[in-house]
Amino acid sequence: MKVELFATGPDQDCGIATYTKTLEDALEIDYHRTPLRLRSCNVVHYIRQSVKAGTTDSDVIHVQHEYDIYGPKSIASWFVFPILWILSTLRRRPIVITFHSAWGEETVEPPLVGLKWTYLRLNNWMLARVADYAIFLSEDTRQTFEATTSLSSVEVIAHGVPTDIHPMSREQACNRLGLDPDTDIVAEPGFVRPQKGYHTFLDIAERVPEATFVVGGGTHEGEYEEYMAEIQSRCGEGVVVTGVLDDDEFHALFNAMDLAVLPYESVTQSGILNWCLAYEVPVLGTDVERFRELTAEYGFPAVFPIDDPDSGAERVRTVLEDPQPVLESMRDYRAAHGMDDIAATHAAVYQRLL
Repeated sequence: MKVELFATGPDQDCGIATYTKTLEDALEIDYHRTPLRLRSCNVVHYIRQSVKAGTTDSDVIHVQHEYDIYGPKSIASWFVFPILWILSTLRRRPIVITFHSAWGEETVEPPLVGLKWTYLRLNNWMLARVADYAIFLSEDTRQTFEATTSLSSVEVIAHGVPTDIHPMSREQACNRLGLDPDTDIVAEPGFVRPQKGYHTFLDIAERVPEATFVVGGGTHEGEYEEYMAEIQSRCGEGVVVTGVLDDDEFHALFNAMDLAVLPYESVTQSGILNWCLAYEVPVLGTDVERFRELTAEYGFPAVFPIDDPDSGAERVRTVLEDPQPVLESMRDYRAAHGMDDIAATHAAVYQRLL
């Protein structure tokens, strides 16, 4: 059995590409990846890659889906998925789609709400018709998607905790990033955008001057540059902005930090949270629905009210002083959601479809 993974390429600065690489490393079956550019306006590129994936010698085509991959407003998806459907139908190759997010009611904002809602529903309808099997990384994402259209076969499979970690001493990691290993290091890793609450992260940093706060990333090219400039203008002496991290720097950050703060305004699944699990970095997040659910079921992350940086600062000090309760809960979760088990679940899905 062989699976064709249709996702952003390993050269793209993209969480989907990172997730796909982690899944590939854990799969115990043959695989090949047809790489996509991220947010390209070149429709010909998407058509060419769709034909390649659709004519593969693999037994299953597995799409790692995120709307933004396919250009502005996911416009290229109207070419990609009909091509994949036609070729897979003719060649009797089932299509699996993993939905890393879902467009739903909260996606639509004025103006032209009616037109946008129609476009959203049609796009989701097309995806649902193409998918022989749909995978969601959280129940919330599934519910959001299924509120717009129905699916024939669907399953929720957790993101999975990466196993491909690169341990190094804290001193080495701090030197790699130019950080002081003698201070507590609090970081928010990832690509910078407003929904991740970096402005709240800085509000907390202002209230905890004894720690070093690290904005552990930058923006995708051409994305949220005004927001990034605003964040940089607010950074005081105790805040470090790394810019976009290469692979070595990314792993160094997780070896260096004492606490991850994820003040997200919304979240369906988080690759960063799973890297924190892999590196045993305690996590503090806002009390958004997904984090509340994890806290209720597993005991992590520690949470604070989304609009209360004073409470966030207090929780930062509490977790830094005694991280063990959060870490113990994270270890229990990691033991049950390792990427090896997640990859085996995927392989079982492929086998059932064949």
